[in-house]
Amino acid sequence: MALQHRRIALIRYLQAQYLHAPLEARHHEYVRDVAAHMSEETLRRVVGEARVRAGRGHVPVADRHDMAEVSLLER
Repeated sequence: MALQHRRIALIRYLQAQYLHAPLEARHHEYVRDVAAHMSEETLRRVVGEARVRAGRGHVPVADRHDMAEVSLLER
């Protein structure tokens, strides 16, 4: 996270969520900030990419259900 690789950090965060890994408040705060600086379309693409990387299948465009998975990121 310290290197400011925002998109990658967000993908890793989502993967950690999918794996039920322990996350700290600083992780949630960081990705909220990352998401706040992304367009909704970009955020949807990143969520879709994270789902693919997590083995949850290809999702070309995240729908509202997908966005619920990252409810902590909603603005």
